[in-house]
Amino acid sequence: LEFISDQYIGLDVHHYFNGFFFNKIPLLKKLKWREVATLKVLYGNISDNNNPDLHPDLFKLPLDKYGQRESYSLERKPYIEASVGIANIFKLIRIDLIKRLTYLEHMNVDEYGIRARAKFDF
Repeated sequence: LEFISDQYIGLDVHHYFNGFFFNKIPLLKKLKWREVATLKVLYGNISDNNNPDLHPDLFKLPLDKYGQRESYSLERKPYIEASVGIANIFKLIRIDLIKRLTYLEHMNVDEYGIRARAKFDF
């Protein structure tokens, strides 16, 4: 819940290579693992009617124990992350390595992350 917006547009692109790389390695070809690349972009803002900085009677954005903001609006630039992953592990699991490309200056933000999920691929 790092970003808050009431007006936004997003782009979520997934490219499945369907074994283009892994099929060249015999063990990985037998496992039928699949490569995936993803790009996520989100751009938005808080309208003036819902902006707590402009209207003191609205709920204030949360602060951490040091008084620093924990939630932000996306007004300056879009949020962008890219990932590469392996899908079809046991025909159920997908694991992605994620790289965050923007808003790295925020406190307690990791540039890299790992996402695992169960996903049925048929």
